[in-house]
Amino acid sequence: MNATQRSPRSVLLALSFLVVLIAIAGPVHPAGEQDPDKAPRAAPENKGLDLARSAVQTAFARADADGLRPVLSQRVKIYLSSALFGVPEGYYGAGQTLLLFRRLFEKRTTLRFVFLQRSSKASEEGQVTLAALWVYREERTEGVEARLSLTFSPEGPSWRIREIRDLK
Repeated sequence: MNATQRSPRSVLLALSFLVVLIAIAGPVHPAGEQDPDKAPRAAPENKGLDLARSAVQTAFARADADGLRPVLSQRVKIYLSSALFGVPEGYYGAGQTLLLFRRLFEKRTTLRFVFLQRSSKASEEGQVTLAALWVYREERTEGVEARLSLTFSPEGPSWRIREIRDLK
């Protein structure tokens, strides 16, 4: 056998080596595409927080107090400190908070409701506080702006509102 000829055993060994290399490298994706298994995913807690944010935005946009039900805890009272509610600051249950939101939305038309930042870092207690701008109209008034601070806290797989405060 000369130098240009290979034995069947060496060819088999080279092919085996090549198969192992391909298996280790994984599938090749076209330029610009990402392996779906390695694509960045939102952390589950961020997804839950995004769902809670979305529920709040939709409820304000539609003036639908019942739309807030999924983000109000049945276990823990919510701290309210906003002149908008027309009640003393303090802790209110989910049912009381829904009633206050019904009254709040009854006489106001939402022109715009937006969170002023996409997200915020969680505190040591795991809570996230987001600032929001609510522009609404009451009878015989032009647009009124209210700046609110909403604090969310994880409760199981979901996030719930723990506080609503006026921002000054």
